[in-house]
Amino acid sequence: MPQSTTRYVLLTLIIMIHSVLGTINYAIYTDENYPGKCVINTENDQKIIGEGEIIPHPKRCGRIECGREGWAVVHTCHEGNDVPDGCEYDRSRYFDLSYPACCRSPVICNEI
Repeated sequence: MPQSTTRYVLLTLIIMIHSVLGTINYAIYTDENYPGKCVINTENDQKIIGEGEIIPHPKRCGRIECGREGWAVVHTCHEGNDVPDGCEYDRSRYFDLSYPACCRSPVICNEI
């Protein structure tokens, strides 16, 4: 298989796997007191990380990767609409695992 075709197939597979497992968003976590850093405010404190550092997301299953000047890539679980009415994901069960293992959430349904 030619090298360009191999790269194309590999990139396609990565995109397909990612679309099942997670979501990528971009965020700006700047603070004038910490130039060039990402400052993530949580309920109890601040997390200050430098370019290239990765930390677990403080509120959900995911991770935050700090980029340049406070720009960050935020990886979280796929929030699909594939659960039946009256059901929801139980995000608490695997929350303590690191991303993406914490995305394995069972579906819980209310009984009528």
